[in-house]
Amino acid sequence: MIPHVPAGRGSLRIPAHVNSPGGYIEPEKKGASRVSSASEGSWGPGGIYYLLSALGGAGLAGIGAAGMLRPGYMARWFGLPPDRPEDGGFVRVAAARDLGLGLSALTMLKLGMRRPLGILWATGAVIPALDATLVRLEGGKLWQVAQHAASSMILLALGSAMLRQQDD
Repeated sequence: MIPHVPAGRGSLRIPAHVNSPGGYIEPEKKGASRVSSASEGSWGPGGIYYLLSALGGAGLAGIGAAGMLRPGYMARWFGLPPDRPEDGGFVRVAAARDLGLGLSALTMLKLGMRRPLGILWATGAVIPALDATLVRLEGGKLWQVAQHAASSMILLALGSAMLRQQDD
């Protein structure tokens, strides 16, 4: 895709990534492949949002992989009764969901797609909120309900903070 630059507008700024406001490649300068952003302090590698997103994505992918490999163990950890064989398929579906979301988050992180990742975290907060409800209805322990509820609040806070960051 070739960007459109109106006549008389100064230097050419090429978007570094689709849907990544604030991230641009500056071709007229040395180091043309460097992506610049006004919010690198909290977003770039070493920044708090970057770190939390990396941990969240890796954690989700890990939980998903564990659920695919050991559904009985992960059912107990999730908060579902482990003695119901009919839940094995549900646990694997939830594990596939978590694995996919984790890999999607890590991909967006690698591509520098801060805003779409913020949207994923903020809107994805509904998933652990519903998980908490499901675990509560199935008679899960308080700590199991709390882990899902806390995850939902953390995702909502992280996603909201990432979306509130100002761009160039």
